[in-house]
Amino acid sequence: MLAAVVVGAAPAAGDARPPAPRDPYVLAGYVPAGFSGFGTWTARKDATLYAAPGSRKVVATIARCDEVTAQDGVIRGHPWAIRALKAHPPFRRGDRMWILARDLEEGYFQLWYEGRVRDDVAAALGGAPPFTDDDCAKPSPQCWLWIDREPRQEHWVKLRTRTGTLGWSDRAGDFGQGPATSNQCP
Repeated sequence: MLAAVVVGAAPAAGDARPPAPRDPYVLAGYVPAGFSGFGTWTARKDATLYAAPGSRKVVATIARCDEVTAQDGVIRGHPWAIRALKAHPPFRRGDRMWILARDLEEGYFQLWYEGRVRDDVAAALGGAPPFTDDDCAKPSPQCWLWIDREPRQEHWVKLRTRTGTLGWSDRAGDFGQGPATSNQCP
């Protein structure tokens, strides 16, 4: 289950444009790909825990085969701007939109359009980002979007060590779901 914490600024008086999303945005409750949920995870290799997402202040180190309790996950990033160069229903020429959280489950992403996250129109973009082919250098019926350079996005998980220390890791792939087994950890 994902809970979005994305808030846009209110439009200025007389501004007919819908508000842009908050930059940077944060998506709370993110469960990394390959995991079915939070709970007991095992370190596949030595890992470092930090004080907060984006921080480089080390609060703990985890040894290979140590068990931790995964409690939460977040995605932090900057909106990825796109604009309709020509009408392509339901989008009108000049419409602005942004891709927020991406690389979720099986190509799912969040689309910010007309002032809010819109799952109902995301499929109209034609698939997972970046929506364009290499031959979109010249306008064509297939190339109706302008897409900015993809901004960086970070995935973080909140972990509790056996001693109770809370910390964050941006390397979920260094962990496996579930308790340590004799196959993983001798």
